Amino acid sequence: MVPSAFVAVAEWPLSANGKTDRKALPAVALCGAEAGDFIAPAGDTELLLAEIWAGLLGMAASDISANASFFALGGHSLQLIRLLKAIEQQAGHSFSVKFLFRNPSIALQAAQIDRLNAARALSAQQAQATNLERIVF
Repeated sequence: MVPSAFVAVAEWPLSANGKTDRKALPAVALCGAEAGDFIAPAGDTELLLAEIWAGLLGMAASDISANASFFALGGHSLQLIRLLKAIEQQAGHSFSVKFLFRNPSIALQAAQIDRLNAARALSAQQAQATNLERIVF
């Protein structure tokens, strides 16, 4: 494994028994800097995904950039499956694992979900128009 970040520590915090106190180490801020500048999630779908990610990654939704990678923020294979299930339950779309590897950021995932929602709405409108034609003629 390759570390995703390095933090300089002047002195290692030690516990009462002389071991490194991991809880006292400074937090590493991974807000998507590896993916570029911080971009706050915008729009309903991005905000929904940010909340889902925050719950899975143990972060505040406001700390997650729309262009940050799920994997760079600490997401792993088990969380990936939980993410798929949460997206299915809350956004109403079922995706494959391949989808998340191809769309690792909130912005990319939200764009795909919005496209599917638009296609679903268009299909419903066309079905309604077809039903009206049947009734009229």
